[in-house]
Amino acid sequence: MQAELTPPRTDVITDAAGAWFGARVHRPTADVVEAILPTPAPGTGGSVFARMVQGVDIAAGASANLVVDPAGAVTADIVLHVLDPDAQGDLVCRGSMVRAGRAHAVAEVTVVDARGEVVGVATVNHGVREGIRMYLHEIEPGGTFDLAPYRKAPLGPLAEVFHTDGQIVLNDRTTNPWGVGQGALMVTLVEPAATEAGLSHIDDFTVRFIAPASVGPVRFVRTSVTDRATSRLLVGEIRDLGADRTVCLITAAGPRSEGA
Repeated sequence: MQAELTPPRTDVITDAAGAWFGARVHRPTADVVEAILPTPAPGTGGSVFARMVQGVDIAAGASANLVVDPAGAVTADIVLHVLDPDAQGDLVCRGSMVRAGRAHAVAEVTVVDARGEVVGVATVNHGVREGIRMYLHEIEPGGTFDLAPYRKAPLGPLAEVFHTDGQIVLNDRTTNPWGVGQGALMVTLVEPAATEAGLSHIDDFTVRFIAPASVGPVRFVRTSVTDRATSRLLVGEIRDLGADRTVCLITAAGPRSEGA
């Protein structure tokens, strides 16, 4: 039987986006953390890609934070390979550490769907920072923590809830307690941009965070689109328009849409 833990203090809940997705964080062993992203009710959640990015970020971050405790780990970059864009049901993102040092912590994540199929794999690099304590430190082996009770935004189609004219406004629904834009939520801006650029779906995705998004709104800006055989590569960046700076660099690759 899994041990149910008292929810950690709300002042260290860092993942407002994960709460909106209804994520659950489970630590089956001392070295492994799982982020379970449930199947959203029709019209009330994000795509497979959006849920996968969110789950990867949570599972990797949880794994890294448990190892570097009492310091904290902040996501620096994500490399995600989507093996099946038509993944079915709940997504279980299983994270474990590859290597942790004083400055960096690298985790790997495997994503499994309700059929038991591996539908995604990812590598996530983190910067280690002092003075950052996250709720994930509180989960003991065998424990589970449900983020859904901390949901701040109403349910609905992700783009309607969080995107406004192709931008994300920074507020308590979209930032962490330090007032910085939630990285895995900001990168959901790339999916409509990829569709507009003529990708049928995203197979390979990378994001490198280079500065905090602290003013907003944030917007995806396309840099280039390149074709190779039947694939298309979209390159761009997310910019904090209020701060007039680039906050992350993004590539997204996948098959070209029919007629593109």
